[in-house]
Amino acid sequence: MYKTLHEFLTIKNPDLDRRSLKGGKTTNVNGVVGPDKTVPWSDFRLDALQQELATILSQPWLSPEQILAVLKDRWLKPVKEDSIKWKVHQKWNEPIIEQALEETRFQLLKDGKERRFLHGEVFLETNAGDGDFKITLPHKNHKTTRCKPDWYCCQSRIDEEDPATSRIMLLYGDTKPSSKFKGMWVESETVKEQVQAWRSLEQLTKYMNAKNLQYGFIITDEELVVLRLSKRPRDISEIRQSYGQSFAQQASQTSGSEYSQLIAEDRARSPATLDQADANSNASRRKQRSISKLTRKASHDDYVDDQRTIDMVIEWRSIPWDEYGIHSMTVNLVLWVLIMLALEKPVMEGNELVEPLQSQLNDAGRKRQSCEVEVTDHRQKRPRRSKRNHKSIDYSYDFASGDNSDVLVSSFQTRA
Repeated sequence: MYKTLHEFLTIKNPDLDRRSLKGGKTTNVNGVVGPDKTVPWSDFRLDALQQELATILSQPWLSPEQILAVLKDRWLKPVKEDSIKWKVHQKWNEPIIEQALEETRFQLLKDGKERRFLHGEVFLETNAGDGDFKITLPHKNHKTTRCKPDWYCCQSRIDEEDPATSRIMLLYGDTKPSSKFKGMWVESETVKEQVQAWRSLEQLTKYMNAKNLQYGFIITDEELVVLRLSKRPRDISEIRQSYGQSFAQQASQTSGSEYSQLIAEDRARSPATLDQADANSNASRRKQRSISKLTRKASHDDYVDDQRTIDMVIEWRSIPWDEYGIHSMTVNLVLWVLIMLALEKPVMEGNELVEPLQSQLNDAGRKRQSCEVEVTDHRQKRPRRSKRNHKSIDYSYDFASGDNSDVLVSSFQTRA
């Protein structure tokens, strides 16, 4: 059905009906650690990836089974965040990436020249909150809080002296409805949109910083936004590019009635994120209290450590959900690429400047070393990695046309 891994990762995503999608509450992050600045991930381009990864992507597709999810009609009409996560991403994207990682590991270890998968199996899964996939994060006033990222990617590494398998975290991700987060809102001139986008980035930055991870992502029903975090020494002479300052400036230029409407809309989404106005307060007092909340980053009121000497910088790139074909950057292809990058260098080393993507890929190629390993094909029969019942599905797909509208019903076969 598929000639190469590249074809498998660039098939068309299902068409979703978003008319009933609800906005949900705005994410509220306690103990903010960043980001202090966002910049487009300008060198995350298809041509920059092809030189190093083309050899891997062109591997023949030899998988003995096909594991593509088929979404039921009702799942194609998500109404809230959980339905996107469990009925779309977990049923569709997760098994595709899972199968691609299995195929990649088998092909590369067979050649004996790729070191990424030598230490163990790699997998990306939606987080059910079991095991060690809840993170203990610092909170202001020396408190801690437990958080559960929607996605995690791990590598199972087995110590020969200790039969117990340890899991090395590679990256975290989060699911959002498109009504709650859009990549273009990160640099929006609208206060309300930028507030929501930055709160989501604060959430992922907090997850990534907790494990010192370099990569993460936010996936919605409309796009995938990939993130790269770097920690850079703070230049105290540089004016901080925090969104709080821009909010304060915009707020001061907004009329009372317009601003009251803006705050009312935001409060309706998430009452807990803004100060509750007293019933007898006048419009001026409500406006002033709301401004103080929106400018919290400028004064570091919510920062866990307001004396730190580094800045958290997030690079980001948006990939549309509807993109498909081997000449496009697709959601599944980019998720796979992000994992390949994380396998090469998941953890940040000090407060270093992030190298250009092409340099990272070239370094990865130079670091490869020949190795003799005994490769066993576990693709037909491998142990399950979680308590969830994974399924494989017979699936008929016309890759040339990219049309999967006629195969929304399929027979399930439980995998061994």
